[in-house]
Amino acid sequence: MSSFKDYFTFDKRQRNGVIILLFLIILAVVARLMLPYHFNKEESINSDFQESIRIFEKSVINEELGKSKISEQAPILFDFNPNKLSKEKWLLLGLKDWQVKVIHNYESKGGRFRTKFDVKKIYGIKKDLYDQLEPHIVIPESELQKPKSDYKKEIFLFQFNPNHLEEAKWKMLGLKEWQIRIIYNFESKGGQFRTKDDVGKIYGIKPELFNKWKPYIVIPGDEMVVKVQLTSSSKLVDLDKSNFKGLEGVSFYQEHNYYKYTVGELHSEPEAKLMLKKVKDAGFDSAFLIAFKNGKKVPIKTAFNKSEKTSYKKDAKEQVELNSADSSLLVTIYGIGPTFAQRILKQRYKFGGFLELVQLKEVYGITDENYSKISEQLTLDTSKMIKININECSWGRLVGHPYISKNAANGIINYRKQHGHYKTVADIQGSDLVSEELYLKIAPYLKIE
Repeated sequence: MSSFKDYFTFDKRQRNGVIILLFLIILAVVARLMLPYHFNKEESINSDFQESIRIFEKSVINEELGKSKISEQAPILFDFNPNKLSKEKWLLLGLKDWQVKVIHNYESKGGRFRTKFDVKKIYGIKKDLYDQLEPHIVIPESELQKPKSDYKKEIFLFQFNPNHLEEAKWKMLGLKEWQIRIIYNFESKGGQFRTKDDVGKIYGIKPELFNKWKPYIVIPGDEMVVKVQLTSSSKLVDLDKSNFKGLEGVSFYQEHNYYKYTVGELHSEPEAKLMLKKVKDAGFDSAFLIAFKNGKKVPIKTAFNKSEKTSYKKDAKEQVELNSADSSLLVTIYGIGPTFAQRILKQRYKFGGFLELVQLKEVYGITDENYSKISEQLTLDTSKMIKININECSWGRLVGHPYISKNAANGIINYRKQHGHYKTVADIQGSDLVSEELYLKIAPYLKIE
């Protein structure tokens, strides 16, 4: 039986094993002690890195939020002129960079803000922002756009029959296109001006304008009126000239349930014959003359007094005043048909009125022979001339005068801009572009007020 001592006695091999085991145990204990320290250090390093990332992200987010707040902040309001306003001030007012670029691009091409409402037209400006800006918009009076009603429209007065008057003449009398359309619509439905006061009843014609016209309105009363009848139909046809081979001023009357279409309002046999020829040349081969007296149809043979003198010379009391006559009076002159009448009126409009009868020779087609016949039947009242106001007229009005060139018009307008209003017509000679010879030629057509 082994003694107790045998249990604690080791041979050399066993002792080596125990030593190795102890070494491994010690190594394990040391490793166990060292590992937490190692992992805590890594975790600490990783934690510091993550914290740095979080700080960076927070700074970026704060920066973006700051920009957002700046861009969405309430506009700083102050009185401003939108023309040539700096970028910084537009930004203070609440606009974005791209909107300011749009504005400056618009201005670089000559664009201007003429009214407060023009600011609202900027792309992207919302109503609530405009409502805040509007009370602070200040545009100098010199840059404001005047209402159309403030513009002065030149009115040329002459004797006229308002029935079927040409569009160009209505415009000379001061009407706008929409007013003329109302008149033509009235006539297209068979309407007719029977008295002067009927003209004043047309919608859109102001009393002050009508009062200027009234002395010049001539509506034939008991006198005979001759027209050219074109055709007839059982149903009413639109009176647009496109339906009548380009003829203007077509009207109609009803007879035996038919609509009969006529053109012209003629008061002399030569004029009637010329109109009939014009109508037939247009393609209405079966056209013929008809006559009306007091609005009632009468036989054509009663229209012209055959015992009338065939001489083209008129008595002094029958002579026509050139500066106030309309086409219906001019065509009563022997030697003046509708074409010449229109050319004369056009030339008179350019001059503002004839200064001498001999200026009729400047009308295209009037020869010396024509002139000698025509002039004996005319009188001339230069007080009826409508002179050009050189203190208010436009460049276009000056150039429209037959005697004023573009260079001369430039000189007159530029001298006025540099020196202010003219005190006398003779002051236009201050321009190097207005010679003494030209001044003497155009002075009778000019005025300063």
